[in-house]
Amino acid sequence: MPQPLRILHLISSLNPAGGGPSERLRRITTRYQSLGEIAGNVTGFSGRIFQRWILSGLKRAQHVVCVSEQTRSELRRLSGLPAERCSVVPNALNYPYRPMVSDEARARLQRLGTSAPWPFFVHVGGNQWYKNRAGVVRIFMQLAALPPFQSHHLIMAGKPWPDELRALVQGSALAARIHEWTELANEDLRALYSTAEALLFPSLQEGFGWPIAEAQACGCVVVTSNRAPMTEVGGDAAVYIDPDDAPGTAAVIAGTLADRDARVEAGLRNAERFSGAQMVEGYVAAYLRVVAAAQ
Repeated sequence: MPQPLRILHLISSLNPAGGGPSERLRRITTRYQSLGEIAGNVTGFSGRIFQRWILSGLKRAQHVVCVSEQTRSELRRLSGLPAERCSVVPNALNYPYRPMVSDEARARLQRLGTSAPWPFFVHVGGNQWYKNRAGVVRIFMQLAALPPFQSHHLIMAGKPWPDELRALVQGSALAARIHEWTELANEDLRALYSTAEALLFPSLQEGFGWPIAEAQACGCVVVTSNRAPMTEVGGDAAVYIDPDDAPGTAAVIAGTLADRDARVEAGLRNAERFSGAQMVEGYVAAYLRVVAAAQ
């Protein structure tokens, strides 16, 4: 009696598939991030060695699932994998983000120990270069000069500021209106998304872009970069900008927030794409494809 076919699914970029198929074992790998080659961000020697190691493992996998079409296209270009060995399964929201009523959200933010400034824009992210946090500050500086936003604040949620970002903020005339909020729980983020004027997410590069989907699921307008995969995740609901053009971005925001209600509704509909059920369905389809190819 033949042994059943086994599937090994590796879900970490740090654990690429270690070998080719054995007689009854097939390997699937999920790819979350891009593979480098970013202009202006040169990878060092050890980084190039690490990237080659990851790429060699991905080439040996029988199937690679990518979280965005951008990541899939980049993988195929760098690895030469045929289309039938790569598929796209978008991430599902890993927390039940949904709109929080205003009174509840405001009370929660005030309990954080800092007087929550309203109205405000929010940014959520770490200090990786591609998060473009300095760009967020520069965009806010331009926004604050426009009449609709002269009383607005900026809350930067995520990791503590590095020295360079802190110097940029403290050297600005707007330092008192730019706030560093760290170590937030998911419900704190939900409260921020639900009460912000908009999420500013001008990333230069992403594998997916979690905050876009999180914010839209909470009824927050999303302003993000006009490049993939941000355009994939944001769909037709997000406001797209050039992340390198702070004055132009401010003008776009001022011109598009007038239709805020329509964008909120479109964002809520778009966020429904990132459900656990749809992600499971996508992975089951990938498993069945691997099984069919082994017959």
